[in-house]
Amino acid sequence: MIDLIAAVQKQQQQSGNPPIVVHCSAGAGRIGTFIALVLERVKAEGLLDVKSLRTQRPHMVQTVEQYDFCYKVVQDFVDIFSDDANFK
Repeated sequence: MIDLIAAVQKQQQQSGNPPIVVHCSAGAGRIGTFIALVLERVKAEGLLDVKSLRTQRPHMVQTVEQYDFCYKVVQDFVDIFSDDANFK
């Protein structure tokens, strides 16, 4: 998942940082999980606020498994990039 997020961010930067559109079949659960993981706030603040996402769009991150996955990926991200000067 971290590789996917990096690929999306790289493509966005190469395109001049335009907004991106992402979608899954229902537009809620899986894409909500993805959005939760790419929010710049995760990097900037070390915060993942699924409740706020669900306030903005009901049913984002629909299952306990998706919720757990968000936090696992954030932990992996922190573990991988915690020594990176841009992360601090």
